[in-house]
Amino acid sequence: MKRIFYLLLVFTVFCGVIPVYGENAGNDDNYVAIYMDSYSDDIGSYLDGRNIKGRIMISAFGVDWGFGAKVKYGSNANEIIFARADKTIVMRTDSNVMLVNGSSVIMDCKPVTIEGKIYVPLKYLYEALGCQVEWNPESKAVNINTGDMNIGMGVVTYPLNDESLLTKVKEENIYKTNYIEEYKDVLDRMFPSGWKVESEKQFVRESFETCEHYTGDIQVFTKWEISYTDKNNEKRIFTISNIADMNKNIENYLLNMFENYYMDNYINKYFNDENISVNADFSFVGENVPNGRKEAEEAYKIYISNLTNEAVDLSELDMNEIYDKFPVYADININCDTANADNIADKQNIIDTAYNRAEEMVSEIISDTGNKANIELYVNALGDKNFEDQKNYREFYVAGEKYTGNPSVLVYMSDLTYEVYKDTLYKR
Repeated sequence: MKRIFYLLLVFTVFCGVIPVYGENAGNDDNYVAIYMDSYSDDIGSYLDGRNIKGRIMISAFGVDWGFGAKVKYGSNANEIIFARADKTIVMRTDSNVMLVNGSSVIMDCKPVTIEGKIYVPLKYLYEALGCQVEWNPESKAVNINTGDMNIGMGVVTYPLNDESLLTKVKEENIYKTNYIEEYKDVLDRMFPSGWKVESEKQFVRESFETCEHYTGDIQVFTKWEISYTDKNNEKRIFTISNIADMNKNIENYLLNMFENYYMDNYINKYFNDENISVNADFSFVGENVPNGRKEAEEAYKIYISNLTNEAVDLSELDMNEIYDKFPVYADININCDTANADNIADKQNIIDTAYNRAEEMVSEIISDTGNKANIELYVNALGDKNFEDQKNYREFYVAGEKYTGNPSVLVYMSDLTYEVYKDTLYKR
């Protein structure tokens, strides 16, 4: 399962709120990039983000992809309703009054209809859904900070703030297992120096994959945040939720540790330019093997299912030795912004320079890991339509060694790593 914990370095710190009027928002009808902290990439194409007369608007039914609420028409085609189990938001194209659970909110603009499609003001909708909305005047992009929520394709998870919502949930969909008690022995082995529960909160997980709400779509579960101190005397947080099994939580936690470690010690060291963004993705070997490789899939499932039983001491984990314990590979994309370069030669030089730095970075990672790191490196131009003939770089390093096979043959990192590790991996 590919992670969506990619990191974009190209954007500066967001400041202020999204602009109301257009002098800061660009020209009318310009496409507007939109970033949501649940995703690494621009979701503006899904939401059809536009600057319309100085307001940042999105297609109402773009939200129906599952970006926070279910969308439907109201009593007529002029009324649009955004619905969650805990919240109903109503907007009309002939009014600047938005209703949030029946309460009126005055907007500074009205929704508009363009070519039969209703566009609504992004700021008002997502703030009503419980998010923070910010505008970056330098990149002319919007950032939606979902806080305790998690908005995914077709699913949204949000805090249970209204106990009356429980009446809409089937009894079997209210998860009551106390994972702290159930996994106390495991947690003691994972954090032998000590751990404590920092918070215990109830959350709602709601699916929008059906046309209408029904109680089977809604689940209520508890999430615990557990703190411990690592070997560097730094406080860290481990999360348990009883909607997912303990193995998946450990798996996600390990991959997040990888991501943070690589960003802090390598990627931020080599790439801090505004014209370069880096996407770092980490996967377990065998997790994404293509072409129906059943033996890899089964080996991966067995390995993941044993993570809880093994209960590795996470407080003492050495990230440079982690390849001895966990079969992981890194997919690192270096995206170069070449749009403002004067000519083709300058554009290519930007990519070549980034590649040279990336090679230095990879060499350092391999050295630090005792020649064990598994890395897929891709250096390319970032959406420059005027630079279609550029030379990009894609290289593979498996157990510290560069892959030198036929460059014309389609290669998958998951296949390469599995072939190298299959005789020993998952058989410890």
